Amino acid sequence: MKKFVASQIIIVWVVMIAESSGNSGTDFIVSFPNNKYPKTPDPIDLYVSSTVGHIVTVNITAPKFLDFEVNISFALLPESSRHFEIDEKFRMPAGTSISPRTLVITASGLIDVVGVNLYNSNGDAFLAIPNRFLGNEYMAVTYESEREDAFAFLTVSAGTGSDQTQLSITFPPWTGNESVLLNGTWYRAGESAPLSLNSLETLQIQSKHDLTGAYITSDQPVAVYSGVNRTDVVYTRCVSHLLDQMPPVDRAGMSYVTIPFPKRELGDVYRIVATTDDTVVSVPNSANVNLAKRGDFHEMYVSPFTFYYVTATKPVFVVHISVSVENFKYTYGDPSLVILTPIERAYVGTSFSRASYTLSYVTIVMLKQDKAGMMFDHEPLPADQEWFLVEGSDSYTATQVLVGANYKQHIIYHSGAATFVAYFHTGTSCEAQAMSLGFSLGANKTLVAAMQLVGNYEDYASPIERRINISVTSSHANPSYPILPHPSCWHLRRMWYIHFAYIVKSCEAPTNVPGDGLDNDCDGRIDEETCCMNLQPADNDGDGRFNEDCAGVSVNGTTKAVCCDSIGNIIGSKLASVSVLFGKPEVGTRRLATSLLKYSAHAITACAQLCEQKQNCWGMNFDSTRSVQNCEILAGLKGGTQQQSPWNFWDVSSRTYGCS
Repeated sequence: MKKFVASQIIIVWVVMIAESSGNSGTDFIVSFPNNKYPKTPDPIDLYVSSTVGHIVTVNITAPKFLDFEVNISFALLPESSRHFEIDEKFRMPAGTSISPRTLVITASGLIDVVGVNLYNSNGDAFLAIPNRFLGNEYMAVTYESEREDAFAFLTVSAGTGSDQTQLSITFPPWTGNESVLLNGTWYRAGESAPLSLNSLETLQIQSKHDLTGAYITSDQPVAVYSGVNRTDVVYTRCVSHLLDQMPPVDRAGMSYVTIPFPKRELGDVYRIVATTDDTVVSVPNSANVNLAKRGDFHEMYVSPFTFYYVTATKPVFVVHISVSVENFKYTYGDPSLVILTPIERAYVGTSFSRASYTLSYVTIVMLKQDKAGMMFDHEPLPADQEWFLVEGSDSYTATQVLVGANYKQHIIYHSGAATFVAYFHTGTSCEAQAMSLGFSLGANKTLVAAMQLVGNYEDYASPIERRINISVTSSHANPSYPILPHPSCWHLRRMWYIHFAYIVKSCEAPTNVPGDGLDNDCDGRIDEETCCMNLQPADNDGDGRFNEDCAGVSVNGTTKAVCCDSIGNIIGSKLASVSVLFGKPEVGTRRLATSLLKYSAHAITACAQLCEQKQNCWGMNFDSTRSVQNCEILAGLKGGTQQQSPWNFWDVSSRTYGCS
C-alpha cells in the first residue's frame, strides 16, 4: 500500500442540497400554555442541543417576568444536550389573559429547543421554531370536548423586534351560537378582534368552543401555540393535554402522508384545515371533501397502523391527534397533537434531544427509491427494518424506528441528501406525546462545496459555505476518501464520509430581501450588511461576500438600502422617507397572495399608508362599504384574481426612498 503524504489537499464536490428542517436557530421566544391536572404540578421541561461542530454558549432568560428570576447560562459541546426545569408557575394561568411569561433563548451557534408541558400524566411536546423563521400569519388547531374541565387555547407571544405588536384574531367560521369574550367584547363566527402586545408579552385565549380555524395576523413576527388544556378524544379514558407550536401559514402544503401513533391499536384522528376558501381535499377510500371557507376543516378517523397519502387543491394543514383509551385493559398512550409536515417541505436532515419513555419512536416518511440511504445517529438503518405501504401513493413509504428511553441527541439524515419528513412519538400508561421534527423552508439548490485540508482546524459558522482546515499526514486505505488522522476531529470524519449531506442540514439561506429579519447567509446573524445605495458594496461581516444579508429596505427590487439620518447624513440603514405610487384601481377585483394581512382602515389613504409601511407590499384591496377588515395588504407570492364587488385592487407600481 502506498503511503500518501500531503501538505495541502483540495477536494471539490457538486452536491444537491435540500432544506434543513428549519428548526435550528440562535434566537427563540418560548411560552407554555395553561395545563390542568388535579394533582401536584410538575415543572416545565426544556431540552437544548447543539447542531454545530464547536462549543456553543446558551442563555435562557425571562426579562419581563418578575415573579421569580429565570437566568440560566451554560456551554454545549458538539452534539450534546442539556435538560432544564422551569418552575411550573411560568405556565400561563387559566383563562384569557396577557402575561410576561415569555422565555428568551439565545445562543452563539445553532441549537435545537424542545419544550415539554407535562403535568403529572397530562402533557405534550413541541420542537420550537427559531425567531428567524417565525411569521405574521397563523391558523389555530384545537379540539372540542364535552368534558367540563376541557378548554381550547391559543397563545401568541411577541418577540423583541418591536416595543409593540399589533394583532388581529379572526374567530373560526362556526355555524352555531359560539362566541368568545375578549377585552369586554363578544366575538362570533368570522369576526376579528384587534389587540396589541408589548415586547415579550404572551396572550392566551381559552374557550369552551373549538378554536380550530382561528386566523391570527400580526405586524411583527410572533410565536403561536394552540391545543387543549385537558381533553379526551373519541374514547373517555386517559385524558391529556394537546399542544403544538403552529408553523406560519406559508408552510402549509398540498400533499401529506398521515402517520399512526406507533404500536397503538386504537386508530387515530386527523383534522385537515383549509388556509384559503374553496379547497378540495382527497383522501384514500373516501369521496373528495370541499372546504368552502378558510378555517373549515375535515375530521376523519383512520384505522391503526395505516398510512394515507392526502392531497388538496390549495394549501392545508393536516393535524394528527392520538385518541384516548377504550378501557383500562389497554392503557398505552392517550391524546397528543402534532402538526404534520407537508411532503413539499421535506428536508435532508434533522436532530433533537429529550428524555422519553421506553416506547419511543421516530417515524420517517420518504420516497421508496431513497430508503436505502437513511442514517440514524450516524448508522444506517438495519437491513431488516420494516417499511410500510402508503395507501394512495406508489411512490412513498414509511418506517418507525424504536428510540427507547435513552436521553441523548439524535441525528437523522440521508447519506445521499435525499429528503424525508420525520416525527417523534413517546408513550406509556395513560400518557403520550408527539412532535414534528421540522419543516423545510424552500426548494433544493445546487452547491459547489470545497473542503480544504491545510494548517489547523477552523470551523466557520456557515453550514452552507464552510471551510474546514486540518493538518493531514495520512495513508489511504480507500482512494475514494482520506482517513482523518486525529480522534479529536471525530465530527469532521463524519462530515467527510457523508459528502456534506449533513453539514448543510442546519441552514439553507433564504433569498436576500433587505431588512427581512432573516439570516440570509447562515452565519447566525441577521441583516448585518449595511448595503447603502450611495456606497460601494461592502463586506461588513468579513465572510468574503458582499451585500448578501442586507439591512434596510429594497429599492425598486434591488438589494440596496438608503443610509441616512434625519438631516441627510449617512448613518447605518435608517430610512428617512418613503414614497409609494399606486397604479389605476381594478374596480370590482380582489387579488389574493400567500401573505394577506387584513386591517380596518377609515379611508383608502389609511390603507395605502399601511401598504407603504410594509416593504414587501405589492398591492392592496379596499372595500369602502365596510368598516371592519376593509383593507387587505398583499405580500409574498401573487395569487389568483376574484371578481368581487365592491372590492377594488390597487397595484404598487413603484416605491422610492431617500434622505429627508
